Amino acid sequence: MKFKNLLLLLLLQLIIFGWTKGENVNYSKSEISTSLVSEITYTTATCGGNLTNDGCKKIIAKGLVWHTSANATLEVNTGKTTEAIELGEYVSSLNALTANTKYFVRAYVTNELGTVYGEEKEFTTSKEIVVEMISVEGGSFQMGSEDGFHSEMPIHTVSLDRFEIGKYEITQAQWVAVMGSNPSCYSGDNRPVEKVSWNDVQTFISKLNEQTGKTYRLPTEAEWEFAARGGVAESSTIYAGSSVLEDVAWYRHNAGYSRDVGTKQANELGIYDMSGNVWEWCSDCFDFYSSSPANNPQGPALGSTRIIRGGSNRLDAISCRVFNRSYYDPSTKHFCVGFRLARSL
Repeated sequence: MKFKNLLLLLLLQLIIFGWTKGENVNYSKSEISTSLVSEITYTTATCGGNLTNDGCKKIIAKGLVWHTSANATLEVNTGKTTEAIELGEYVSSLNALTANTKYFVRAYVTNELGTVYGEEKEFTTSKEIVVEMISVEGGSFQMGSEDGFHSEMPIHTVSLDRFEIGKYEITQAQWVAVMGSNPSCYSGDNRPVEKVSWNDVQTFISKLNEQTGKTYRLPTEAEWEFAARGGVAESSTIYAGSSVLEDVAWYRHNAGYSRDVGTKQANELGIYDMSGNVWEWCSDCFDFYSSSPANNPQGPALGSTRIIRGGSNRLDAISCRVFNRSYYDPSTKHFCVGFRLARSL
């Protein structure tokens, strides 16, 4: 009898030991890793994690924590995201960041036993975007030309209200600061961003306006030509700032690819690269001038293409004239097409 009791006691101890050992092995920790940080702008970034083991315990929460000091935790004053509690990879957006600031981020998972953190990643937000604008006084001018392509005719009177337009084409550094990545073919921080569609530009403008509280937009075609011609102090030059194209433009015979903005002579208003370098998107749908209104024309309400202006680094002089017009489908991405911003006053 004593022997039987001893066997039962031994069996019970083995069961308890096995259960405890199993718990220590299987339930000790969840396992989570932190992914690389990407799409870094001056107010946002993207990161994520990979939960590979839940520790055989119910997951309560997982996500990211970040801070300007190392070893961010849920207990300190920190940013935090919370994601679905299943095993696997996830991606989160880090928002409301401060420009030009170093941050530390790591994934976390919390189960019934506590919180486990992944390895820490470090990143620095972009510098805040500054868009230099030139104020253009309102006025009237003779838009178009009788000496060029049919789409430039007829010459007609247009009156515009006061507005602002970008001193430079939007650069790749400015695009990256807002969008987090660079689509351009010929990379360089101070080169104009290119390979951006009209639709892409609308996304950029929406994000920029949200981040800055301003109301940037693309210029209308009429605003673009008025500014290129020198505004109310309209010159008789056929390019933006000179009748000698070499003075003001990067084009086929001196470039062949985009160059840093503002490295040629400015026009009468102090605006650069309105002839050559890259084509520039305007807000208007394409139409012929015969139906254009006289005051602040916006282009037709509907249309399948959008205006581009200014010529490019791959084209001859005739395409860089201030009168010249062309157009693309709004989804087109081309290494010779960029843009500059405008704003109503």
